[in-house]
Amino acid sequence: MHIALLWICPLWLWAQPYHVHTVPGAPPQAQVLLQDRQGMIWIGTGAGLLTHDGVSFRAIPSPSHVGGITALHEAPDGTCWAGYNDGHLATVTMDTLRMFEPEEGTPAVAITGMLTDRRGVFWVATYGEGIYYLDGGRFYNLNTDDGLADNVVYSLRQGPGQAVWACTDQGVSICEVSRAQKHVTTISMARGLPDNIVRDVWFSGDSVAWLGLYDYGVCQYRIADSQLITSPDVWTWGPVRRIQSVAGEVWVMTDHDELVILAPDDLRVRRHFRLAGSAARLRDMMQDDEGNLWLAGQAGLFRLYPYVYWLEDPAGITRQNIRAVQPDSAGGGWIAAGGSLYQLSPLGAGWSITRRLTGVSGAESEIISLYEDPTGDVWAGTYGVGLYRFAAAGGPPRRYTTSDGLMADNTLAMGGHGDERWMATSAGVTYGRLQGDGSYRFTNAATSSLPGITYVYDILADRQGRVWFGTDGKGLAYRDQGDLRQVAATQAAELKVIYGLAEDTQGHIWATTAHGVLKLAGDSLAVLGPAQGLTTPDMQGIARDVAGNILLLHANGLDIVSSREGNVTRLGAYVGLSDLTPDLNTLQPDGQGRVWIGTERGLLIYTPLPDTYRRRPRLLLDRILINLQEQAAAGQRVFRWHENYLTFQFKALWYQEPAAVQYQYQLVGYDLDWVNTLDRAVTYAQLKPGTYTLRLRASLPEQWARAEIVTYAFEIRPPFWQTPWFVLGIILVFGTALYFFISTREKRLRRAAQLEQENIRFELETLRNQVNPHFLFNAFNTLVSLIEDNPRHAVNYVNRLSDFFRNMLEYRGRDLITLRRELDLLDDYRYLLQERYGDALRLEIDLKPETLDLGIPPLTLQMLIENAVKHNVITHALPLVITLTAGDNTYLEVRNPIRKKRTPTTSTRLGLANIRQRYHLLSQLPVVIHEDDGVFAVSVPLLPLSDV
Repeated sequence: MHIALLWICPLWLWAQPYHVHTVPGAPPQAQVLLQDRQGMIWIGTGAGLLTHDGVSFRAIPSPSHVGGITALHEAPDGTCWAGYNDGHLATVTMDTLRMFEPEEGTPAVAITGMLTDRRGVFWVATYGEGIYYLDGGRFYNLNTDDGLADNVVYSLRQGPGQAVWACTDQGVSICEVSRAQKHVTTISMARGLPDNIVRDVWFSGDSVAWLGLYDYGVCQYRIADSQLITSPDVWTWGPVRRIQSVAGEVWVMTDHDELVILAPDDLRVRRHFRLAGSAARLRDMMQDDEGNLWLAGQAGLFRLYPYVYWLEDPAGITRQNIRAVQPDSAGGGWIAAGGSLYQLSPLGAGWSITRRLTGVSGAESEIISLYEDPTGDVWAGTYGVGLYRFAAAGGPPRRYTTSDGLMADNTLAMGGHGDERWMATSAGVTYGRLQGDGSYRFTNAATSSLPGITYVYDILADRQGRVWFGTDGKGLAYRDQGDLRQVAATQAAELKVIYGLAEDTQGHIWATTAHGVLKLAGDSLAVLGPAQGLTTPDMQGIARDVAGNILLLHANGLDIVSSREGNVTRLGAYVGLSDLTPDLNTLQPDGQGRVWIGTERGLLIYTPLPDTYRRRPRLLLDRILINLQEQAAAGQRVFRWHENYLTFQFKALWYQEPAAVQYQYQLVGYDLDWVNTLDRAVTYAQLKPGTYTLRLRASLPEQWARAEIVTYAFEIRPPFWQTPWFVLGIILVFGTALYFFISTREKRLRRAAQLEQENIRFELETLRNQVNPHFLFNAFNTLVSLIEDNPRHAVNYVNRLSDFFRNMLEYRGRDLITLRRELDLLDDYRYLLQERYGDALRLEIDLKPETLDLGIPPLTLQMLIENAVKHNVITHALPLVITLTAGDNTYLEVRNPIRKKRTPTTSTRLGLANIRQRYHLLSQLPVVIHEDDGVFAVSVPLLPLSDV
């Protein structure tokens, strides 16, 4: 087999599509979007106002006499403003909407935009009455009589300095005001605009403004010299509605539901696409602080991630299974797909494509690796037919095989320094050096000093001049100043096969294996996997992007390890990355800051997210409920003694993948450690008077060390009779009387102490006496039922029942017994129950050996098991599983699912009350009863036998 040279005509490529996610549950008629400083998304619709946290929507009711919302704005003090299509204005604080009614009145036409300028002046744009602004407590109007270009204003933007730019039907007006003083200049067709109707404006720093026009798309206005630059492309996508800078490009949304992406320097059209269905009727566009782009329309709410898109060509050439990619220094790149090699070159707003090599399909002719050397030459490694070099100067490629010194005709990876070239093959490493005549001489890299190094998957030439080898079976090796060495820490069986290599900005070496990602920092080796936040331990590609982040490619997405914070961002199905099936040489950064990703479905382009965007969830303490009803006031930190049943509701904002967020909470002074939860609320009942601090944190999987902690310190005041002043008053009132009775003080104290001891003994004895008849009543009921249903086992049941009572009588007089003895008692009781219920009743015990020597009041477990059996349905179709666990040796938890009987069983209500009271007398630790999500759980303290 051989590979032939073939040239074909250039083809035009368009990049599309982005993965557009339709937000479930979003309301129709979405017209305007806002993200507030806390990160919450606000949506103004034709029916009112909503907020969205990534999981659910919350409606904020508007008065019935107002129309739909057409503008939203957050003021510097955190107040959100809503503007309506009938001219009304409202403020929103703590989910409460109040109509704004200035003395001068509000507009009678639709509100189209609002902002607060750098001086603190509040501006309102209208569709027909010009602009209103609130300055010094007075509402002023600015219209055509004051020099405004037109009274129809589409949008307002803060421009450089103090000026506010207003987009109108007669150009864009640049406005500055101070109380009643107004100054307006206008950019219109008279000053070179191709279209008088300006719908929106967006600024690039203080030097450039992009103007969105009705008929002529977008033009660029250079503020310093007032120069206008128009796009060289004919605009055919309809009137511009919104314009914004996104991912280093200019994104334009039109009235025709088109999204057009322009180059920021010359405004050439790079990409364009429409939403599926073409009936979205888009009205607004906004980028959030995670980098997501939100689109509001009559059909609902949409979100896309603008930093990842597919490269698609009409002929479908790049949609084949890609085996290797290599961006080049000329701004284009190379793709090995479908047995052929293609070169992509920049052409206008798209690409041209040229087929450079083709051959008979089959493993022996597959191109599996690509590499651009420092001279600009591109090398193509094949599986079976050698190596090809394409000179930067052009011309046909030069082919190299084993006859030229290659170790094998299978080249898996390549790398190099200066004029050195390193080739990883299935028979070892080949070393080549550029000769004076432009040719290469290849020799064996002499790996004999490390026997067994033959199959090498990847090669990395680092900044220190070392060359690293990812081997198949010998771990990680490197060549330094002529010596070949192995990294001993990679000789563990699961780390011996190294697939890919990369170097980060600190000079650390990263490597991928089937069992984790390695990070070698000096002599320290760390293994990263799901426990450190990665999606999977098995990565198919690794590279470093322009921001220094380590990119890890796998079958279902891209994991990004931040060089700045060390946290992991996972891009998967939620942003359109799934079922990628990439090969080892399909992840490569280019010279423009992008990253090329070759997959089985085609070529992906990824642009690193700038550091200004968030890379972890933002946690908010949403609201506090008192006694499940009243909402705590804003800023409330002090509660009365009976306001001690508190529910804390919280949420984490992570719009890319809200389902991936995990939560932990801890009430300092109450919880011993962080508590994991999937709920977004926690309730504390019957808190004692004192000071507390609630700590909350939210994280992407297994990244707690870097999670932000939100704290809420509060106090529960004691009742007046427990306050110092009340006690002092009592002392003053009764001080004199106590003085006259001081002679009898010791006698009364001794008597009170004796009486307290007698009371404790009496209460304990009473509780013990409750145990025997309480159990006996239920045991005889079980025996009667067993005699009726299973006569053969009745005798054995009686014997075991006798053993149980014998042991119960032996221990019932004790305050505490070991958990080991309590489990012995429970074993007889379990037998008695299973004689009746069989496999429909299961008891699962998961206890550590050291737990068995701790103390517990006798018959506690029997009463808890009895309680679960009494109140729940037990059938073979719905078996009752009772679980005993003791995680930290402090509490023993008895847990069972709740399946209440249709006809409740008559209960004496002595069981749980008895256990509570016995613990009250024996220990200060409370019995905790918890019922949530269909599970009933009782946690009883485990006590040292020396405590009693």
